[in-house]
Amino acid sequence: MHRPAVAYVPLMAGQSARPLNGSFNNVPVLHSNQPEIVNGEGILVNTQEGAGIAAETNQPLRNAEFTFNGEFGLHMHHKYYPSDAARLGGSRERGLLTIAAIAINPGNQPVTLTFKRGSVKNSFEAPYHPNKLMGVKPLGRRPWNTGPGDATAVQMLRGELDRRLPETVVIPPRSRKVIVSTVLPARGIANGLLRGSSNGKFQMAVVAAEESQSEADLIAVLDRGRLAPGRIYLNR
Repeated sequence: MHRPAVAYVPLMAGQSARPLNGSFNNVPVLHSNQPEIVNGEGILVNTQEGAGIAAETNQPLRNAEFTFNGEFGLHMHHKYYPSDAARLGGSRERGLLTIAAIAINPGNQPVTLTFKRGSVKNSFEAPYHPNKLMGVKPLGRRPWNTGPGDATAVQMLRGELDRRLPETVVIPPRSRKVIVSTVLPARGIANGLLRGSSNGKFQMAVVAAEESQSEADLIAVLDRGRLAPGRIYLNR
């Protein structure tokens, strides 16, 4: 017996909700979008066992625990609006936030990650244009994109790996390594899409660090165990 679909948001009168004819693949994808608007540095998402300390409540919040092995994907989408208004730009220099994905090898053997396609862009590298011409065009390549989401999606659809991203990364035993990062000026938007595979088990985290791009500083943010401010907490 099939039960009717239930939605939190009431449907428009006369309409019904029906399942789509299709299915998802079984490739696990890490989705980093909480908080979407980042106010300062900290952990954005972490799939290791354990918990992070929430900036708003100072209470532990359980990690999104998951171990990847084989095919995987990564999606990052964040905006940077620092809580310090002086870092927003205008008459002063904009603040900078580095958003980085970190691969974590919990095992005793090295793990190799191979990236097949992907791209990371921010809204200063791929600014929005009011021409509404989005997506892959049949006439070939174009010298512009309509925002970072468009720019990354086009490269993914073309099966390309951005030249700034590595083709392979080896994670030594019991260690962590930054696999992709972008420096985001204040009031900017960053978007990243990545598809790859591993020859062993690993975990991932996405962190944000202000005014620093070094791998040591980014891993230190992860080790401090504090979540980035700006998260939205739902009661269901």
